[in-house]
Amino acid sequence: EEIQRLNPNQPYALAGYSFGGLIVFEMAQQLRAMGKEVSMLGMLDTVIRGHLADPSAPSESKGGLLRSSKKIAWNIGLLARDPVESLKYKSEVFRRTLKRWTYKKGADGKMKDSTNEERLAKVDQMNSKAYFNYEMRPYDGPIHLFRAKEQRFYLDDFEFLGWKPFAKKGVIIREVPGDHRTILYPENGEALAKILQNCLDEIHGQKGKE
Repeated sequence: EEIQRLNPNQPYALAGYSFGGLIVFEMAQQLRAMGKEVSMLGMLDTVIRGHLADPSAPSESKGGLLRSSKKIAWNIGLLARDPVESLKYKSEVFRRTLKRWTYKKGADGKMKDSTNEERLAKVDQMNSKAYFNYEMRPYDGPIHLFRAKEQRFYLDDFEFLGWKPFAKKGVIIREVPGDHRTILYPENGEALAKILQNCLDEIHGQKGKE
């Protein structure tokens, strides 16, 4: 409703980073259900895994010892190749996870939100709740995946990041510099912006020719 209020014209080009990719995925589904045109659906290093993954694909809870062995070996190799950046990434993930689990209600029973960090923690909790209640369904169109060049965590699907079963018209991969944490940082943001702009130019240029 908000995106249509601000821009009632079509088509809509949507892109989301990390968890935001799931948000724009659902937005695209709803817009299409209303008969609106979505010219581009972009994922900025959004990963599909866990309960959201394709039931026919190996999940994080399946594979047992073999998957655990692969994950351990991959992480050891990553630390050997790039220990400094890998430890930075993992410490940031740990810090955010810790905040999520230690965030509690105040004495009056209301959610604390007096500081920016507390507000972000609250948002993080609500995102987590939405994530675990969401059910994926295939999207009737292509998905443009802006995949981080440097992977800092183990995945069952390093190529498509789990999106292939949910894109009826294929996944178009565009590699961007940085890792999941840094693709939007100043040192990588300009390159990402150019790649994203080229993608939009290609799509809307083709539409214009049609």
